[in-house]
This record gives sequence, structure tokens and C-alpha cells, in this order.
Amino acid sequence: MYHELYRGILHFGGYSYIGGIVMLIGIILVGLLIFLLVKNNKSNISFANTNNSESILKERLAKGDISEDDFDRLIKKLKKT
Repeated sequence: MYHELYRGILHFGGYSYIGGIVMLIGIILVGLLIFLLVKNNKSNISFANTNNSESILKERLAKGDISEDDFDRLIKKLKKT
């Protein structure tokens, strides 16, 4: 009787409370890891685009396509976004 009561209270289909808690913690950690990777990836993409835009503006300035005033104005605009 004690064995059946123990098995019914602490086990659900062969899994104990501790196993369920460990699994839940694992799922939360995996979700957090995915969230941080996605968030970090988005910030790196934005940073890379800004650097690419700055290099394009520097090339255009060097070629004489834009003036120094235009370059400064566009760089300031890029830094705001």
C-alpha cells in the first residue's frame, strides 16, 4: 500500500517531480539562449549596416561625389538611427 501511494504521489507516468523541474529549467534556459542569440544577431546586423554605410559615404567623398558638408550631415544622420 505504501509503495502504491508513494508511486502515485511522487511519480507521473514514470517521471518524478524533480525530473519535471529539471526539464522545465532546461526548456527555460534553451529559450533564454535562443532569445539572446536572436537579440545579439539583430544588433550586429544594424552595426554592420552602419559601418557599411559609413564606408560608402567615405568612398563617395573621396571620389568627389559629395561635399564635406554633405558627408558630415549624412554621418550625423546615420549616427542617430
